[in-house]
Amino acid sequence: MAATSPRNTTLPSLRPLRTSTLPKTASRHLDREIKVKVRDSHSIQALRRLTEKDIKERIAQALIADPTTTNLASQVTAAEQLKSGDIIIYTSTIEGAEALKGKRE
Repeated sequence: MAATSPRNTTLPSLRPLRTSTLPKTASRHLDREIKVKVRDSHSIQALRRLTEKDIKERIAQALIADPTTTNLASQVTAAEQLKSGDIIIYTSTIEGAEALKGKRE
């Protein structure tokens, strides 16, 4: 449907903008995340002093120390601390994330 201006010129019709959906890789990326709630304020402060690399290494060391999770240590690719103090652990595969979620304590 064309619109006309006061000078009787025809303007091109306007189509609604397309809304893009998130690519499947984004949802897969979220599926590889594990959020760990840190409730102890002393732990939050201690973790704030560490780099993200140090947090990742501590997670890997903790997984290696437990014989039931040793094989999961290699699945951890990164970790970051949120402003809330909680930790996000990133794994290399969805299966790795699901296995870690199954090992909650």
